[in-house]
Amino acid sequence: MLVREHPLRERLRAQQMLALYRAGRQAEALEAYAEARRTLVDDLGIEPSEPLQRLQQAILRHDPSLETPEGTAAVNGLAPTAVESTPPAEPADVIMRRFRPRRWQLALAVLVLLAASASAAAILSTSAAATRRVLPNSLVRLDSRTGKPTLVVPVGNLPGAIAITPKAIWTVNSGSDDVSRYDLSTHKVVTRGLTPGQPNDIAFDREGNAWITNITANDEPARSSIITRLDAGIGGTSGGTVYPSHSHPIHVPLPFAGLEALGAERLWVIVGPHGPVPGDNRVGVIDLRTDRVSVLHLDESATSIAFAYGLVWIGTYGANRPPYVDDNRLEVFRPGDAKPTKIILLRHGANWGPTWIGAGDGAVWALNCSPGCGTAPVITLMKIDPETLRIVHRRDLSHLNPGSISIGAGAIWTGNINNSISKIDPRTMKIVRTFPLGGQTRQLCELAPTRTALWITVGNRVCGTVGS
Repeated sequence: MLVREHPLRERLRAQQMLALYRAGRQAEALEAYAEARRTLVDDLGIEPSEPLQRLQQAILRHDPSLETPEGTAAVNGLAPTAVESTPPAEPADVIMRRFRPRRWQLALAVLVLLAASASAAAILSTSAAATRRVLPNSLVRLDSRTGKPTLVVPVGNLPGAIAITPKAIWTVNSGSDDVSRYDLSTHKVVTRGLTPGQPNDIAFDREGNAWITNITANDEPARSSIITRLDAGIGGTSGGTVYPSHSHPIHVPLPFAGLEALGAERLWVIVGPHGPVPGDNRVGVIDLRTDRVSVLHLDESATSIAFAYGLVWIGTYGANRPPYVDDNRLEVFRPGDAKPTKIILLRHGANWGPTWIGAGDGAVWALNCSPGCGTAPVITLMKIDPETLRIVHRRDLSHLNPGSISIGAGAIWTGNINNSISKIDPRTMKIVRTFPLGGQTRQLCELAPTRTALWITVGNRVCGTVGS
């Protein structure tokens, strides 16, 4: 329980490993080390300390010192405690008389056990009560097994999209028109204003550059929008001041720069998820090597986008253009293709496109919402084979009413309107568990899982929306 409460404390990890080894559970002791390493690498970007690594090696070679009272101290080269000389042996009848318990001794032992039990219960209740409180406008790390908050960090107003990097976690704050960077090593937050307007989404390329889409603050749809590229390194995506030489605004011919996806050495940007607005059937394409901008035209309005399995997946709907074909669909492009392959998700009766697309566990997943994601919506999660482009499974999630979804740590995670999180098995599409967050003055906005944790952003009553 203490390791779950404090997953980054290596002394607790070492005690757990030693206890497992001494109990004859060597494989579990080694797995405890592997889990500790995954947590440190994923959450802090660092390797375990040398003492913890030496303990793992000692377990692998069955080091005899692990069975001594000194345990890990002997493994780490510390001087053992002095061993007292053994007193001469006594006759057996003397020993038996000395250790024959009396009634008062038995009673005292019972009282000691009761006191110890009470102390343990107090420790457990105190640890449970020490669970961190989720605050509005914050970045929160949850234990992916228990759903309990293990870290709460205040960031900007109405945080939304999350980007996880080896050294930091970024949030896009639509209410305060800035982005926040939480440093995993120093645990400090730096909040940065970048360009006029409202930042909407953030993604990192393989070089470590950040790409931030921006919704221009105009009453009328703009002829072009701005995407800001922050260069990797000092003065860009690292901590500290953003120097102008490391911040590059790139204009794209879209009324708004909305959701984005990275793939095939390009950044793909749609106008969605908002709309409909004139021009929301265009996709801005930026060459990452040259910053050259081109435009890809769709038949319908775009609402969601992802890049997976070498393909660009774009959710669209056709309710606002002739011939008014009221379908929700995925338009699938192979980079370089002029025309997409279309997958119909819902035919007729749909006036809003797929709200989310993701990839994982060998499949592409699309969340379809109808009619219009309004009152009593019908929300369906669809599993698509990326080879055949066919829908192979459907699951009705209307009772959860998810507003955000993410894939990772071997599961599909949904952030639900009632301020709870559900874990779904991607193989069976069954709901494994639902974690309630509670509270009416905060709202779960986005999710981003790692191997051992689930990061979420929490807004103040509502999540960030266009124009908020």
